[in-house]
Parts: sequence; structure tokens; C-alpha cells
Amino acid sequence: SEGAITPFWSPVSHKIGFFAVGRLVWTDLAGTAPQLIARVPPNSEGGSWSPNDTILFGTNNAGIFSVPASGGNPVAVTTPTPDEGAHHWPEWLPDQQHFLYRAASGTVFVGAVGGGGAATSLLRTNAKAEFVAPDIVLFVQGQDLLAQRLDLSTFTLRGTPTPVVSQLRVGNRSRASFSASASTLLYRNRPAQGDGVSLQALDGAAKPVRDLAIGQVRRFSASRDGRFLAVHAHETNTPDGEVWIVDVRRGGKSRAGIESAHFDFPVWSPDSTQIVV
Repeated sequence: SEGAITPFWSPVSHKIGFFAVGRLVWTDLAGTAPQLIARVPPNSEGGSWSPNDTILFGTNNAGIFSVPASGGNPVAVTTPTPDEGAHHWPEWLPDQQHFLYRAASGTVFVGAVGGGGAATSLLRTNAKAEFVAPDIVLFVQGQDLLAQRLDLSTFTLRGTPTPVVSQLRVGNRSRASFSASASTLLYRNRPAQGDGVSLQALDGAAKPVRDLAIGQVRRFSASRDGRFLAVHAHETNTPDGEVWIVDVRRGGKSRAGIESAHFDFPVWSPDSTQIVV
């Protein structure tokens, strides 16, 4: 499963679908070598596998596609408008004809396969939504995970949203760190300020000299002269993080002047004057 992203279960939980380097594939719990289902557009992610063995998957530059789990050519089932951007994170509904999906613009729709009519706008969210049997939709507002009932005859929401989890970890590209079965919710909280790995300077006898003024550290590397650290951290609680230069002698820090992106594994040049990320 090298290079795998966004895995999803088959209906009876014995197979797992996932995306890897322009391919949609499946494996099983017995460790079967990944089997090709279809070649897919670049940056495809977010799949849903129905009991009738049809897979829906989303993209980050096009619409929702459908493909038989046994293999075949993907068929587009939605076409984004210019205002919507891409369609992604589909979720089958129980009738196996309708499904949820999110547009990059932030609206979750109910769509249909097989000429089931125009898509219906359902709610606004800054991340993916999930359907949980028998009639619950989980969705994100800000950093909060909410639940609301879905009328499966009219495909409209009923009642008011119920808070489920606060301070949920929400990433980029509409990713959010939660997944639900009929009885269990798995989620990841957003780290509070100061949580995560911290840095400490030690002397030659491994005796602590000072704490370095940075927290929520992910990756770091030292300059060859040992004076500075380049650190990938999440000091500002952004999904992508940022790069900081830490002065080991004085303990101070400054943010590197690099435009926003997901930074990992900063590396120093041999003369300790530049870094690459």
C-alpha cells in the first residue's frame, strides 16, 4: 500500500479501498496484494463503497465519479459549476441511488446516480460530511463536529444540530479527523496551544541548558555549525504549519519567510546559510 491515501471500507468490512499514485485499488484483511480497480484523475481522494459494489470517489479538480468495485472505467456523475470548484468526499445514502458530496466552495449536496434529478443543497461546512445509519449526518462548523437528522424521503435536515465534539482537528483540502460507524466515533482533537513535542537544549553531558521557545514541533534539523534549528511546527494552529529558525544559543526564534504550504523535513545547506523544505 505504498503511497496510499484516504482508505475506505467495503460494506461488510473485509476489504479496503484506497488511492495510490493515480490508481484506485483494493486490498483485504488477509493481506492480498493491492488489486487495481481503475486509473483515476490526479489528486483523487475520498471514496464510498455501496452494498451493490459500486464505488463513488471524489477529485480535487473535477466532479464525483462512479466505478464498479470489480473494475472498469470511471464515469462522471457530477459536473462542478465554476462557482463550486471540485466535488469530493462522496457518501452513499441507504437507497444506493442518492449520495452526499461536498463542493470545494463549501456546500454539501445530495446527488443521485442514474438520472435522479438535480442535486439538492443540504448544508454549509468547512470540511467533509459523513452519513451514519440510520439517519444522521455528521459535519463540521469551524472546529466543532455536529450531528443532525436527515429526512431520507425529502433529503432535508430535521431539527437543530447537536454538538458532538469541540476542537476537532481540521486539515486542508476539506479533510477532517473523524470517522464513524453505526455505534462508534473515532476523532482527533486539534492540539491546544503548547501541546505536542517541545525542544530543549542540552550540554555535552546531556544536562538541560534551556527550553527552546517553540512547541507543537513536527520535524526539525540542525545547521552544521550547531547554532540554529530549522523547525516545522504548528505554533499558529494552521493545518499546514510553518517553518521557524531557532537560535540554540540564545533560545530565540523567528519565522522563516516562506509562503504558506505544508512544510516538512527542513534541510540545511552545508554552509548553514540556507534551508530547503
